[in-house]
Amino acid sequence: MIATALGAVLLVPSLAILYGLLLRGLFDTDAPAERPAVEPAEIPPRPWLLAAAATLLGVGTLLTMLFETPVTLVLGLLALCGFAVCGFLALARPLESERP
Repeated sequence: MIATALGAVLLVPSLAILYGLLLRGLFDTDAPAERPAVEPAEIPPRPWLLAAAATLLGVGTLLTMLFETPVTLVLGLLALCGFAVCGFLALARPLESERP
């Protein structure tokens, strides 16, 4: 508890300064005044990835919470990692298009 309080004493003011500079635009003084317009890349919808992520979340939660054997714990954690990967792939969008 004491270590958490001491860490917060150091972390909170430094984050306040960092985000203050970032939000006021003073962090990047050499940045160009205007960004070029970039159209977002189009990706096809993949609803099966969301279904796979939801299934892996359910299976991983059940295996880690209901059973106490090491095998089911490992399988549950692998399913939860698969949920994180599938969820990221289903929801992530590319920032910029590769087109010139």
